[in-house]
Amino acid sequence: MRLIKIRVSARASRNQVVEMAEGEYRVYTTAPALEGKANDKVRDLLAEYLKLPFSRVQIVKGETSRDKWIEIGD
Repeated sequence: MRLIKIRVSARASRNQVVEMAEGEYRVYTTAPALEGKANDKVRDLLAEYLKLPFSRVQIVKGETSRDKWIEIGD
């Protein structure tokens, strides 16, 4: 298990994961930040980017914030 820090931009013009310096990520999603839609899309995009199943990517802190801590299960 490891933790990564991300910053989310909801309602962006594209769906994209960008790896920043020092292991931080920036995630752009076209999904709105309503009813958990953006969070689900962020998990989906990270799982695809890291080549992991969706179930191994969990938000552990920051459900309602742009800055989130994600737990990556092994």
